[in-house]
Amino acid sequence: MFDPGRPRETRTQRIDLPKVACYQLIILLLQQLFRCLVVIFLLCGPSYNNSLLAQVYQLDTITELPETVRETSGLLFRNGVLITHNDSGGEPVLYALDTLTGDVTREVRITNASNVDWEDLAADANYLYIGDFGNNVGNRTDLRIYRVPWSLYETQDTVLADTIAFAYAEQTDFSDQYLQHRFDAEALIVVNDSLHLHTKNWIADTSYRYQLPITPGSYTVTADLSWQVPGLITASSWSANEAALLQTGYNILGQAFVLDEVDGVRNVWLPPLQGSQKVEAIAWSSPSSAFLTTEATGTLPARLYRLTIDRTVGTVEGLTELSWRVYPQPASTWLRVEATEPMVDYTLYDATGRQVLRTRTNPVDISVLSSGHYVLLVRTKTGQQLQRQVAIFRP
Repeated sequence: MFDPGRPRETRTQRIDLPKVACYQLIILLLQQLFRCLVVIFLLCGPSYNNSLLAQVYQLDTITELPETVRETSGLLFRNGVLITHNDSGGEPVLYALDTLTGDVTREVRITNASNVDWEDLAADANYLYIGDFGNNVGNRTDLRIYRVPWSLYETQDTVLADTIAFAYAEQTDFSDQYLQHRFDAEALIVVNDSLHLHTKNWIADTSYRYQLPITPGSYTVTADLSWQVPGLITASSWSANEAALLQTGYNILGQAFVLDEVDGVRNVWLPPLQGSQKVEAIAWSSPSSAFLTTEATGTLPARLYRLTIDRTVGTVEGLTELSWRVYPQPASTWLRVEATEPMVDYTLYDATGRQVLRTRTNPVDISVLSSGHYVLLVRTKTGQQLQRQVAIFRP
């Protein structure tokens, strides 16, 4: 069989470059197809959307962001103001954003830092942390997190940062492996007295967690946890009071997603973004709301959004957590509902609250509905009502 990595055996020993490129493209497409099937399995499988406490998500577009922050990557909410920064190659500057207009209201320069590839922000009561650990090529040996005291950030426009340097214990190959390795990261949170880094894995739908001390120094870290994800993780935000983790990113189809985990139960949601799907940052702003940003791609501008999560709907008394489920998610032509007691009918409502479908048939035929987000209401034989948000998506 022809090996695209070697010359074809001919009398001239010449490499047929168009055919080599064609075979390489075919192999790449097959790899991507396999990952796509894994993504579909993850979205449809029982790991997600198994909570009886149905989450209802609402996304509101606030504004386009100025060119100054067209590559907005990290995001942090503090004292009514958003803080962000640009992606790789940008200035080593933190930008304060007005949450209503998106205008840049302040700039703080880190004078002893460079922006090799800043990716996320995290904070505790005393410090702001900047993750300079983007590593698309996989060859970086200068991964680090900058630490800036809040006392300096809030009083000065130029500040010095401490450095927390680290390396992955598992990485031994530092050759160029563009988008073909697992030692990339774009997500950072602080939990108690530790920094938690969540990786962006280019070769499998698994994210790894690495823990680092919050004190300056140089560390070698080993992954202590991994979990399946529906794509590339680009940001994380942790709410200590709610013990809630928000993550965001996009899958290989270019579709943005939000992962919302509370008490070990994880929900996946596909936000209806306008324009660019390259969501790069997310930050809790209250127990039930968060901000997220997309960076500019081509002529599509960067945007600021507000995400609202309602966890109070659909709670069903007397049923165990796994007593009903809806799949696949996202769905294309049908929805199947499984429950531990008989069901009577199934009603779907669109984002405006309008009833768009009602049936007694299971699976539910949704082929007449457009792509989007809906609320499914299931009525059981005992009169209970089960409610859950569902997504319909057709590429």
